[in-house]
Amino acid sequence: MANVIYDSFYLSNEIEDQFNSHLDLQQFCTVDNSLTDTAGMLKKIHVYKATDGTQKLTMGEGNDRAISVGFSEREYRVLLAQNCFQYFDEEAMTDPMIVPVGTAHAATDMFNTVNADVFAEFSKATLTVKATALDFGAFVDAAAKLNMENLEGVSIFAFVNPGDMAAIRKNLKDDLKYVSEFAKNGYVGTVAGVNLYVKKDATRGTVIVATKDAVTLFNKKGTEVEQTRDQNHRQNTVYSRKYYLAAMTNETKAVKIVVEGSEGDAGFDPKKLKLPTEGDNLLGKTVHDLIGADVTISATGAVTGTIKYVEGFTGYSKDAKNQSGNFFPVYISQTGKKLKATKDGGTPKETDFPDDHLLIIRLDKGTSTTVKIEVDGTEVANLTFSDATIAAKA
Repeated sequence: MANVIYDSFYLSNEIEDQFNSHLDLQQFCTVDNSLTDTAGMLKKIHVYKATDGTQKLTMGEGNDRAISVGFSEREYRVLLAQNCFQYFDEEAMTDPMIVPVGTAHAATDMFNTVNADVFAEFSKATLTVKATALDFGAFVDAAAKLNMENLEGVSIFAFVNPGDMAAIRKNLKDDLKYVSEFAKNGYVGTVAGVNLYVKKDATRGTVIVATKDAVTLFNKKGTEVEQTRDQNHRQNTVYSRKYYLAAMTNETKAVKIVVEGSEGDAGFDPKKLKLPTEGDNLLGKTVHDLIGADVTISATGAVTGTIKYVEGFTGYSKDAKNQSGNFFPVYISQTGKKLKATKDGGTPKETDFPDDHLLIIRLDKGTSTTVKIEVDGTEVANLTFSDATIAAKA
């Protein structure tokens, strides 16, 4: 059987082309391809910031302080992203898509790794706007914090958690415009000149508003590819490497909108509760089966978002009459010996604390449902559903 070998130059170009195609979509940061350092080396970055200087004055008064701009020098280490793709000669000969698909995913996986570091830098924003809701005024105040003198040619964007989008649409109504010029993956609309994009890993209750000047991705142009071969077993191994670092380079160009009482609020008390995530096994159901992506729990225990209607939930109960309805899943982060749930002010139901920390609540009274949760006699939360959307049977 003839061997199937791909030239390293071909693989390098294939991976670099895939990586560049993703970077072309990366409109949220400045890309600097001048990086020449290797992994572990230190790079000193100047991070610019400005002090506030606006004052409210009466007749005869003048400013006694001015806006000042300065920078601090921070050290970053150059990072190396590397992945490994293996295939046998027989696989490549049987299916010619094996190598192209493998190298394409190598680039996608590498991009996702770099992209996570870019978003982590945006999350370091130090300018903050406290808001009671994600409304028009919150976005106006955030854009004003950026202190942009000339908006011509400047794109201001915001990263929003999917769970906050329902509230934003309700709050903004006609103020949320769709501008086709900015229609890219994740774009949902524009408000007060700020283009909103859904970001799955953004913190609920926190919106990051920025321009691409806030974060710089220092990228070493080109992708290193090294190929090894086990001749006896006809197995080929391809390593691809990318050197880069992401850094917050201008703190004046990123602002956090933090909803008071939300997960992102420094004063937020999560009551030791956590919503399930994709992939969790909820007694045979998934999180998408039970609740919508817009569901949140406030600091006061108020649940918002869509609670779906479910039928045939045999994992919840063996009794057929209790297998249908609206069910709310929640994890209790702390541990204990006994878990007590008092629903609608009725008789408390006490059980041994579940090993998986999972509590699923059947909402017998719809939006009127209330649930007091206690662990070993100490109250953890008092959930209410008056602001939730309780789906009816289809």
